[in-house]
Amino acid sequence: MSNAPVRTPLVFAVVTATGSPLETFLSAFSRLMPKYGYDAVPIRLTGLLQEHVASPDSIVWANEGERIQKMMDAGDQFRTKVERSDAMALLAVLGIQAAQDDHDATRSYAY
Repeated sequence: MSNAPVRTPLVFAVVTATGSPLETFLSAFSRLMPKYGYDAVPIRLTGLLQEHVASPDSIVWANEGERIQKMMDAGDQFRTKVERSDAMALLAVLGIQAAQDDHDATRSYAY
C-alpha cells in the first residue's frame, strides 16, 4: 500500500447481543481490511467509558454477568449525567479522533 493514496477513513459500528462471539468476528474483519487497503483499528466503547468517564477503579466486577451489568449501568449514568442520549456515540467519536492522532497519516484506516 506504500504507493496507494490515503483514502477517507471508514467507520464501522458493531453491536451484538451479550455473549455473541464478537472477538471472532472482529479478528476476521481486521484480517480482511488490508485486502481493501485499510488497517483496522478497534475502538472499544467500554474501554473508553472506563478510561475517560468513570472514576478510577470505580467499575469492578466479580464475574462476567456483573461486568456486563456494571458497564450498562455506567453507560446509563453517563447519558443521564450529560443529558444526551447519544453520549456513547460522542465518546466513540472522541476515541476515533484520539486513534487518528496516534496513527501514521500516510495510511488508510478503518475504525
